[in-house]
Amino acid sequence: MSVLLAAVGVLLLLAGGGVALHGVRNSRQEIRNDAYWANLWRNVPAEKIFPERISMRRDAPDAQWVRLGIAPQTSCAAGLTGRTAERAEAAGCQGVVRATYADPAGDMVATVAVIGLPGRTAEDEIGEYLRRQADEDRPDLAVRSHPVPGTVAARWRDDRRNAATGVGVFTSYIHHVVAVTTGAADGRLATRIPAPWRSERGLHVERRPWASAAGDLAMMFATHLDGLPDEKKAR
Repeated sequence: MSVLLAAVGVLLLLAGGGVALHGVRNSRQEIRNDAYWANLWRNVPAEKIFPERISMRRDAPDAQWVRLGIAPQTSCAAGLTGRTAERAEAAGCQGVVRATYADPAGDMVATVAVIGLPGRTAEDEIGEYLRRQADEDRPDLAVRSHPVPGTVAARWRDDRRNAATGVGVFTSYIHHVVAVTTGAADGRLATRIPAPWRSERGLHVERRPWASAAGDLAMMFATHLDGLPDEKKAR
């Protein structure tokens, strides 16, 4: 009997050791929490969503947009305006986080918004709608401006916005929409085009520089957000 009990004890010890070893191995694995990243706007600290500097190339400091401030409000109504706000609300908007940036020269300011929506269909629709705004004569300026006292964006207001656009960020774990609105730091508005020089599409206001900057910044953030889970996959 004593021999049998000893054998059983050895087996239990080995089994326990196997469970412990399996646990140690699992602790070293990086397990992605899809639910965490699906609600990135709510779960990830704003400072990580909105880095201090952002550009297409990290090794190009002269081409980096600089963060001036992060908006404290996260409601959809506080973050969006116009038809974008209406569409997002109808789609079940969950929240919006925003931050204001200045371009490398300090001449242009932009407010970037990351919009939390309930599903891929809504994200597709809002993302496509925002993308089209870059080519509109009277675009939906989409993102509510966030002024930052003591900076070049101190007087940044909704009535100083010149252009807006957006992009959807769709991977296996990130499903969000980035929207950007831009304007001049000194408050000047987009130039009105005299009749003889208007484009064939009948555009009355020259918004291309502002729309181009908004599009570039939206793509920078799409790339940035896509890379966030790779920084720390285990949550």
